[in-house]
Amino acid sequence: RYRGHSFRRDINKRGPCIVVNDVEFHFEIREKNKRIPSDKPYESSTYIPTGILIIKIGESYKAKEWSDGTVKLENQLAKIVAKIELEAKEELAWREECRLHHIKLEEEEKIRKEFQKKREFELQRTKELFNNAIYHNKAKIVREYLNELETKASLNNQLTIELQDWLIWAKDKADWLDPMIKKEDILLYESDKEDLIQIKKKENNFYRY
Repeated sequence: RYRGHSFRRDINKRGPCIVVNDVEFHFEIREKNKRIPSDKPYESSTYIPTGILIIKIGESYKAKEWSDGTVKLENQLAKIVAKIELEAKEELAWREECRLHHIKLEEEEKIRKEFQKKREFELQRTKELFNNAIYHNKAKIVREYLNELETKASLNNQLTIELQDWLIWAKDKADWLDPMIKKEDILLYESDKEDLIQIKKKENNFYRY
């Protein structure tokens, strides 16, 4: 407490802990026992107390122990506290590194999503541009075809009422297809244009034997 640290009672049966700069170190104090093997086979060993105290701080592979020896445990407290403070400093540095790494990952993910969004928008605009150019060109081809058909029919006195009605219908379809006119059609949708213009690949008629 003199150095600004604190103790915390047992939580979730994990034992008490020392708190250094918000970093917890679980610890336990016990007496070292000496193992006396049994003289008889299949009997358990006997453990007797030695009067030597051991303090264990930390968990798992990070745990470290100090015990009475040539230097009493109470005279090692300064060294123990210094070790705990050093590990707390390293833990806080590691947490900060993780925090900054997490921020970096979030920023990279944000940039990736923004790029993907812009890319999808750009692809859609480009697709619309190319499709409109194709539709406009197709509409011009249809009109040229209809004009030639009408001219030939007139020259041959074959411009019947039925053909005239069909030509009106066909010209309306060209105007519907042309993005510069966009004439409304009560039966066809905008999405139908792509299906009508799309050229399907011919099936491969070659077989391997």
